[in-house]
Amino acid sequence: NSIIEPNYEAAKQKAITFIMNVNDLSGITISDEDIVILLSNLLNNAIEACEKTKEKMLKMKFVIEDNQIILSVKNSIADVPVKVDGEYISSKKDSEESHGIGLKNVAEVIEKYNGRYVIDFDEKMFSISMIIPL
Repeated sequence: NSIIEPNYEAAKQKAITFIMNVNDLSGITISDEDIVILLSNLLNNAIEACEKTKEKMLKMKFVIEDNQIILSVKNSIADVPVKVDGEYISSKKDSEESHGIGLKNVAEVIEKYNGRYVIDFDEKMFSISMIIPL
């Protein structure tokens, strides 16, 4: 809640439609610190991307189903992501050395818990979906 609620409020203030599907996460096996890394990076990136679009849409699913954690974030984008040497690079123009590490941090957390993830996008939407076993 301490990550989702402020991001929901930020999205609302920026006229971004934020649709959430969250169920009982009391059985979650990910540390609080790692949940913060996942949610803060993914939601911050999604809100920043939505700000640049006409149709501002953000969808998040964070549930436990079939003995696994499912987290997905899908958001509207203005520009197709660019991949260099197998890694997505940030489109942010300020302080470039500090950008582009968010998705790396997310990937490290997913791998730490033996999870898998997939990134997909088209010219209008970006999505990242992950499955982490309990």
